[in-house]
Amino acid sequence: MAPLDVGELHNFGYATKKKIESTFGTTTCGELTKITRGALQGCLGEKNGQTLFNFVRGIDPRPLTPHQERRSVSAEVNVSHS
Repeated sequence: MAPLDVGELHNFGYATKKKIESTFGTTTCGELTKITRGALQGCLGEKNGQTLFNFVRGIDPRPLTPHQERRSVSAEVNVSHS
């Protein structure tokens, strides 16, 4: 986990990554383990700060559902204009 960038984590995109980088000067999970829960919550809000605090430590309390029923199917169709 340590060398991973926070942008690689689920729910943390470009804007969040930039906010973390401007506040703490780093975006790697290893460096972010040194940041307190309160500091992360102050930067990202209570829920997102707690989630990031857990994720950089390898903690993900969400249940694993390996055989989830597919909800939708999409298809892409390209049309040639000859």
